[in-house]
Amino acid sequence: MPSYYSLLVIINLEPFEKILPYTTAQKTIFLAVAGGTFVLLIALAILSGLSDTIARTRQKSKRTHA
Repeated sequence: MPSYYSLLVIINLEPFEKILPYTTAQKTIFLAVAGGTFVLLIALAILSGLSDTIARTRQKSKRTHA
């Protein structure tokens, strides 16, 4: 029975470490930046939704009924 590595060679796949030859520090920095970007986008979505809600409530409170 062929070994795992020879199967990877047969189907022309390299081990994961050879596909992504980044150091642990580089991977950590990438994950930190990607995570920070995700959190900022979520915060921006929440804050823009809040500002829209506040603007609507101000409009409703300024309306006068005939």
